[in-house]
Amino acid sequence: MLGRKASRCVAVLNKTAARSSLGLKTAKRMLSSSNWKLLSSKSVNFNSVKTAKFTAGINGAVGLLCVGVGGYSLYNKIEQQGNWFSEWSNSNIIKLDSFQKNFSSTSKAQEKDSQSQSINILAEEAIERKLHSNEYSYSVDREKSEIQRFDVSQLPSNDPIEDSHVEQILTNNGNDVWFYGVFDGHGGPYTSSKLSTDVIPYIARYLAPIFNKPEYSQQDVNNSFQKAFVELDNDIVLNGFKDLFDSPSRETLLEKTLPAISGSCCLLTMYDTKKSMLTISITGDSRAILVSKDHNSDGHGKSTNNWTVQALTKDQTAEVPEEIERIRKEHPEDESRTCIFNGRILGSLQPSRAFGDYRYKIDNVDGKKFSELPPEVKMFLRRSPRYLKTPPYVTAAPVVTSHKIDPSKDKFMVIASDGLYEFLNNDEIASLVVDWYSRQTSDNKDKFGNNGTIVVKDLDSLNPGLKHDSRFKTGLPSINKDENCSTHIIRNALSCGGQKEYVDTFVSIPSPMSRKYRDDLTVTVVFFGDSKDPITTTSSPSPSSFAAGDGVTLNEKASTPVSKAKL
Repeated sequence: MLGRKASRCVAVLNKTAARSSLGLKTAKRMLSSSNWKLLSSKSVNFNSVKTAKFTAGINGAVGLLCVGVGGYSLYNKIEQQGNWFSEWSNSNIIKLDSFQKNFSSTSKAQEKDSQSQSINILAEEAIERKLHSNEYSYSVDREKSEIQRFDVSQLPSNDPIEDSHVEQILTNNGNDVWFYGVFDGHGGPYTSSKLSTDVIPYIARYLAPIFNKPEYSQQDVNNSFQKAFVELDNDIVLNGFKDLFDSPSRETLLEKTLPAISGSCCLLTMYDTKKSMLTISITGDSRAILVSKDHNSDGHGKSTNNWTVQALTKDQTAEVPEEIERIRKEHPEDESRTCIFNGRILGSLQPSRAFGDYRYKIDNVDGKKFSELPPEVKMFLRRSPRYLKTPPYVTAAPVVTSHKIDPSKDKFMVIASDGLYEFLNNDEIASLVVDWYSRQTSDNKDKFGNNGTIVVKDLDSLNPGLKHDSRFKTGLPSINKDENCSTHIIRNALSCGGQKEYVDTFVSIPSPMSRKYRDDLTVTVVFFGDSKDPITTTSSPSPSSFAAGDGVTLNEKASTPVSKAKL
């Protein structure tokens, strides 16, 4: 028999459990209804959703749900707010198992904390300003170029943005050699910024003697990329820390060593107009795709008018079987369980190849340990990973491939940081490009077959570890208001199928909070073609337009550049 006090405690506990169960059942019942509505308020509270999670790439909009702690209060909040977004099924919005066990009402302390984390949806003008502030578009009119135009756009999530990019023309005996690169930084912008200024000069030094030959092989070109990437990373990491040990001060660290401390993926493409050859060099998990026009016949003399998309890169992360096998072979057998676990290198870093990231590559410099550095310098360094035994575990050595471009059918190349692919897969991006292209060339619809369908040509390179938001489907309406194709892709990636409210929300979330819901976004679209293609420009540039070299002119109508591009 229980004592009186013990019995009273049991009764209280049973009553509390019953209330919690009722709250949970109420929440489940309300969320399973297809008629529940999201907030109509323009103020978004993020604290009240700390017990709810969004699925896949739409994580950011979890803040908009403003889920109450209790099941009944959740129902009341939903009923009071009206309809902001379109209705969604509960399977796309909330995982119920993430709710706290205690479904009591929100305390005053919680309410005060909620108010401190509330944000406002930006005004329309401010949203458009953020979407366009880091975009530009160039028309190309250069003899034998085979590149008509390129569009670039960025939307930061980190402050400052950790992504960088480069567009550069080199000339080779009268022939153009085009470079387009996207550098997805992590742990700071320093490595990606370093790549944007140094990676092409390093490659050019290896390419110069090759290009001076009457004939050269593609393998020689590929080897040049391999050597340049490795040499540049050695200079960043080893020389960066040698300088720091030689002169251990904050000034040296800031000027020489920061690119070794942070890290960056690197996707660099080179188009050689002499051979119409595209070289793709990838270190990390950014991606390149090629969108082409299929001129095949249906067997009855009629063109199929299909578009195809082909992946040009394969992700290099600790979730890709080939990378897992490679890294484990490079280390002793007793490290097979620790060099990669939880889908990350040493349980921490997701990309298996990257520039910088010294912590995964070295544990000393010429026998000198990092612990020997003075405190005012060590404070900027992170602790070595727990299972670091036989570095390096991460390499900057790229995978280099090539693709022969046929400008009559190969129309677009899209390169982007992995933040884009968290929302869209390859065929969805291709659909958006073709949709944009159809509007630009409406008078040529029959000629270019713009009503064709998207057919995925290469599925093998889609990374199974990177889950994108599958709610954006081919055929759903897109938002068509951008003259810049890259901005068009970013806007619609955030729209979850043409819904403006989602765009407004994702753009409005301030840094650093936004990093919980989306990454930095950098997208470059390159247009291949000849003089017969009608996509040279969207406007007639004025004489005052920034001329980035002979025959390369800013499309003012399609651009709102913050600064002049380096070309």
